[in-house]
Amino acid sequence: MTMQNIKADTGWGEVANLAEAEREVKMKAQYLELAKLGEEERVNRLFAMAQSEYALNDEKLRSFTTSRMHVWINLDVPTAKMIIASYDHAMDKMP
Repeated sequence: MTMQNIKADTGWGEVANLAEAEREVKMKAQYLELAKLGEEERVNRLFAMAQSEYALNDEKLRSFTTSRMHVWINLDVPTAKMIIASYDHAMDKMP
C-alpha cells in the first residue's frame, strides 16, 4: 500500500479533544497496540495518525504533542524506541 492511499485516522485526531489525563491513557493504549504490529503496518498506521495530527490547530497540536512526549517517556525503553523509530519513518513520508 502506498502512503498516498492511506487515509487520515480521524479517531486519533479526536483524542486531542480529551482532557490531558484521558488523552494520555488513550495514547498509551494505542501505542502499546501498535507495538504488537509488524514494522510496515505500524508505519502505515502511524502515517494515518500523523495526517490527523497535521489537521489540528496549533493550540491542540501543541498539547497533543506534549501528551505524546509524556507517553513515550513513560513507555518501557524497547517499546518507546520501536514506536519512535516507526514514527520517524512515517514522518519521512509526510508531505
